[in-house]
Amino acid sequence: MKKTIYQFLFNLFNWKIINAPDLSSFQYVLIAAPHSSNWDFFVGLAVKNILKIHPHFFAKKELFFFPFNIFLKAIGGVPVDRTNKHDLVSDISMQFANDKTFSLALAPEGTRKAVPKFKTGFYQIACRAKVAIVMVGLDYKKKEVTFAPPFYPKGDLTKDSLIIAEFYKDKTGKHRNVGAII
Repeated sequence: MKKTIYQFLFNLFNWKIINAPDLSSFQYVLIAAPHSSNWDFFVGLAVKNILKIHPHFFAKKELFFFPFNIFLKAIGGVPVDRTNKHDLVSDISMQFANDKTFSLALAPEGTRKAVPKFKTGFYQIACRAKVAIVMVGLDYKKKEVTFAPPFYPKGDLTKDSLIIAEFYKDKTGKHRNVGAII
């Protein structure tokens, strides 16, 4: 039922999903960019329900207040304390090891504000957990959510960032184009 509703809304607003792989058979870190608007959350929520995927996602802990926290946790939200320096990469890598159904979706910019480059936590998590990176482009100009083929990072950030930059170079966010990638 949810899939039908979200598909109807996607069609109503003329959005399309392009090249979505079957994400049910492997673990992944999904990176969605450019992230320039709160609307990105709703586009992502629609895609999640249309494709029937269940990745977890990070959100600042300040968003997890009653009753909104119930909704966020139900759809896979994980509160993150951005003021507390802890080894989130290790914690999430262990989660991948301990739960073979666990996957993660995040915005690699880490914010909706314009940033000169992506944060590299997603890359470190994927390398340490030995899981695929699934790149997803949110293109408001074309009204498309485009998936790149999943790839397993080689551990060479310089080389792998070229693959990532190539994919995102022509994606248009709601409020700005993506800048430098990594």
